[in-house]
Amino acid sequence: MRSKPFRTILLVELLLFTALFTGLIIAVYNTYLDQARQTYQEGNSALIEGDYLTAYRRFKEIADIYRFSSLPEIADYNDRLAQSSLLIYAQFSQYQQKLEPAIQAQETFLAVYPASPAAPIVQNHLARLYLQKADQLRQFSNYPSALQIYQQIEQRFPNTILDSVIESNRAALFLQWGDELRANGDLERSIEKYTIVIDAYPHTPSLQAALAGILTAARDWRLSQLNIGAYARIIQED
Repeated sequence: MRSKPFRTILLVELLLFTALFTGLIIAVYNTYLDQARQTYQEGNSALIEGDYLTAYRRFKEIADIYRFSSLPEIADYNDRLAQSSLLIYAQFSQYQQKLEPAIQAQETFLAVYPASPAAPIVQNHLARLYLQKADQLRQFSNYPSALQIYQQIEQRFPNTILDSVIESNRAALFLQWGDELRANGDLERSIEKYTIVIDAYPHTPSLQAALAGILTAARDWRLSQLNIGAYARIIQED
């Protein structure tokens, strides 16, 4: 039969082992929590900076590995995972030059997640997508629709770095419109478009071309009037 001191020593050792083992479990779990926090912070930073693929990977890592952490500060990881996924789709669509799906995805994002930390950069990207769409319309000579989008951008996204870009692009639009009208013989309307550039956008790169265009259009118009007058006199003489 074992002595009482022996049992006491055994109990102390057991308690010591239990304490050490518990401490080890707590340390491991704290490391687990720290890694979960760090992974969430990395995902959140990537989301804010527009690196949506990295953000998706970090939030997916939380879903796969750290979902048992029960940390309140990372409880919305599934929501952030959905945000990242939607923005990856928008980004991929843009890379493929599919503007409408990209625009729709970002509009959906802002409607569903208006308080997301990524909302400001998404708004900036969306404004640029609309600008790209307007420029495409301008290249296809759909001038009224392009002008409408330029106006919508200014109203919805005011006081941005795009203001000066839109001003230059709008001036280029009226210049291109004037050139097209002049080439088609619609001289009076071409003069109207050139005049808009000269009066409304004198500080844009399109000014000099508009001045040259209006001089050419005005000269051609005067010649056409002289030709009309000469033709009328011939008719009268006959």
